Amino acid sequence: MKRNILIISAILLFAAPVFAQKKKAKTMSLSSTVGDNKVDVSESKLKIRKNVTRPEGKGWFMYGSAGYGIPFLSTNKFSPFKEIGNKDWYQTPNSLNVKSIFGTLGGGWQASIGWGHMFNKYIGIDILHTLSFHAEQLDARINTDIDLGGGKRASYFAEEYTKIMPAIYLNPHLVMHWDNGKRFGVTGKAGLCMPMGGTPVTRAKIIDKSGRLVQTLAGLPVIPLTALADFSSEYTATAKSKLKPTIGLSASIAFDVRLFKNVWAFAEIRVQAFTISPKETEFTEFSLKTESPLLPIISALTPLPLNVANINETPVYLKHFVYVKEITEESNTMRYSSGLSLKEIDMNKPMEEPAVKYNASTLYFNAGVRMNFTQNWEKRRAAKVIPKREAKAAKKNK
Repeated sequence: MKRNILIISAILLFAAPVFAQKKKAKTMSLSSTVGDNKVDVSESKLKIRKNVTRPEGKGWFMYGSAGYGIPFLSTNKFSPFKEIGNKDWYQTPNSLNVKSIFGTLGGGWQASIGWGHMFNKYIGIDILHTLSFHAEQLDARINTDIDLGGGKRASYFAEEYTKIMPAIYLNPHLVMHWDNGKRFGVTGKAGLCMPMGGTPVTRAKIIDKSGRLVQTLAGLPVIPLTALADFSSEYTATAKSKLKPTIGLSASIAFDVRLFKNVWAFAEIRVQAFTISPKETEFTEFSLKTESPLLPIISALTPLPLNVANINETPVYLKHFVYVKEITEESNTMRYSSGLSLKEIDMNKPMEEPAVKYNASTLYFNAGVRMNFTQNWEKRRAAKVIPKREAKAAKKNK
């Protein structure tokens, strides 16, 4: 038994090194094979990556443009205040001319800069940054001069203008491009218009020689006071409105002409369509001057001051408006009172007005230049990227 064990032990001691040597050789052979495969795989990967066809036209681009816009989808313009109205109203004893004012709060000069990425020759995305200057425009006007008889007259002049200078917009687009492979192409875009900045500035002026201004502010029936005694009131104000966030639509079509290998010039028609709603209006300038023998009586009937020298003397009620969905009996306003009974208000709180919405759409006619970086990427890839990959693969194979 011991003899058999010794024989088996001797055989194992002899066979173990041989087996280990064969296993090592096999492992080395396998490792070598795997290593070769790695090299082949690496070379294969390198070869694949090197020979992958990059989509034609894929790459980044930048462009700039400038142009002029006109109101788009014009609607009836108006003032949110009853004292000024929603028309252009002209009236004298011998003539009458009343008409609506159509337009938007848009239009004017603009400058834009944009950047984006084309996934291929036909489809891409971009971000357009626009700075617009919406010039001052008439919102509403009343100019009346009525003969009361007996040599007495009642005249009333009121007008309001609004501007937004500057307005800032951010416009993300889906880009669609086609060209004939030579010099001419067409680019279409569709996306969103997101106003990011801009404050409507409104200025109003009223010259009242009838008593209409004070009676409208107090919610009283409009009766020409000049039939009883002389009356004169002059009102001037400038205000800024804070807007609620909004999103609109932006779309354009451009006709392209290649100037150089990577530089295109284009002529573009672009639409920005959206509406804006003011959240509140705060006055930066305010003055009211009233002269009449009836001042003591009027002052006894209404809590409203009839003479205000500047904005610092103006009560909060007259220099700060907030816009609400509806006016009720609890609303802090006198404008919508009925009869001769005056509603009680808090002069230290803002006046409440019904919410309004303005059309601010614009149709722009622009010209600009676009630069593509596709060719530069191809050169950089051939000169730097591929050699680095090859060097890295060769280093792994050592």
